[in-house]
Amino acid sequence: VKGVFPLNMPPILLGYAKDAGSTSKRLVPNSALKLFITVNPLLPPLKSEVRERFSTKDANMQEHASRWVKTIEKSLPKPLQERDVTVFAPTTTGDKALVCRFMRPQAPPPSDIIPNDEGRLLRFVSHIPFVDDAALGAPLDVWNTTASFLDLLAGDAEEHALLLCNMFLAMGKKAYILLGSELPEGDTAYVLTRDGGTVRLWNAHAGKVYSRDDPVSPLSSCPLTSIGCVFDERNVWANVQLTDKPLEMDWNLQDNPKCWKPFFGK
Repeated sequence: VKGVFPLNMPPILLGYAKDAGSTSKRLVPNSALKLFITVNPLLPPLKSEVRERFSTKDANMQEHASRWVKTIEKSLPKPLQERDVTVFAPTTTGDKALVCRFMRPQAPPPSDIIPNDEGRLLRFVSHIPFVDDAALGAPLDVWNTTASFLDLLAGDAEEHALLLCNMFLAMGKKAYILLGSELPEGDTAYVLTRDGGTVRLWNAHAGKVYSRDDPVSPLSSCPLTSIGCVFDERNVWANVQLTDKPLEMDWNLQDNPKCWKPFFGK
């Protein structure tokens, strides 16, 4: 286990003071724990036992997507081949659906209840309880629609990210879903927005946003350790860059096939 684990700190921490070198303007600065743990002898890494299965709907497209993902994996160096590149996701009905189909503009709550600005919507979505699919009795990772998510009032990273992203789309904001891994949760989903040259990564289940221009939560402090793919309502882009650090990545999805490989091309 190796990495920098962000700590959830209370707004006021009695008995402690900020370090003199801290640049934070808040009462309690962002804090993290740098951790490295190993065992002797070394243990082999776990291998996924999920079997490849196709549903009857869009079977040909699912087979094509499976071959495309394997081609992406083979084109990457071996240490980077574990990136999460998902084109079809399992649904609650047992079928698989193209991930783009989960994205549709969805009206946020009435503005007289929750002001429809980005920060308030992020706070609203983050307050819906986070429950992993395994805790709900699902034998594998299942993607719920936003309607099912709001009926259950519980879900994991994908459901939180999809709801926030769909509300952003309803506001006329261009937004994407990012799939990857983070510390310490593992597989996760974020919302990606690009306003001009400003890249923002929204952690919908934790209620945090990371930006290149934000001194409080910069991209360098983002807990993402691997970024596999990004998708919107029209296409899926696999990350084929040699770096996974958000601060070092090229975020130009449409015009840079050497960094982002589109699923639907010419």
